[in-house]
Amino acid sequence: MEDKKVQVLLEDIKSQFKAFGEWLGLVRKKTDAIFEAVGKLQVDLTQVKSDIKAIKGRLSELESKVTSLNLEQSVTNVELKDIKGRLVSIEEELQGIRKDIKTKPEREEVEEMEKRVVLLENKLKI
Repeated sequence: MEDKKVQVLLEDIKSQFKAFGEWLGLVRKKTDAIFEAVGKLQVDLTQVKSDIKAIKGRLSELESKVTSLNLEQSVTNVELKDIKGRLVSIEEELQGIRKDIKTKPEREEVEEMEKRVVLLENKLKI
């Protein structure tokens, strides 16, 4: 009888070990799947880091270009102010000349100069 109890007990332990072994196999499969997923994420993360580095470089280039364009715009604005000042001076000079003109040929020359100033203003969109 004692042998029978030991045998039943051994069968029970054997059954439990088998169940534990099956459970351990499932845990191993899940762990392997997790490690595989983590490996893929590491590869993706490496690519993301590379992409971010490239984007930072491109952003730096764009910032330099924007700074350069802002500087060029400032210079252009100064030049336009200078041109406007010159045109105002020319217009004032023409008005003074117009007052001094007494003969018709001189007046025609001034009118021609006025047309040229208007054309310049139109070209410069002032």
